[in-house]
Amino acid sequence: MVADINYGMTRLINEQPITLDEYLSPAYRSGEALANAHPTAREARVTKYLSGSLLTSYADLVVVETLMRLSGNARDRLAIRSARELRPATLKREPLSL
Repeated sequence: MVADINYGMTRLINEQPITLDEYLSPAYRSGEALANAHPTAREARVTKYLSGSLLTSYADLVVVETLMRLSGNARDRLAIRSARELRPATLKREPLSL
């Protein structure tokens, strides 16, 4: 699981934390959670970009690369996912195990 950098950017734009329920909601994924009543053109562009992108940190990618290298024969059983793509129903269907 790699971090969702969009979450941090959203917190900066909204100047407040986002609850787990808000994060998991379709409104967050569609960008509605970022929408202001009267956004500037710049705010609208940033909101559109954040709602349609999957950004993560370089540090997370270094950790993933290291784990993949160390996993040996178990490598084909590893799955890399963005926190933004994770849903509770997914965990029920695909338990995290090695």
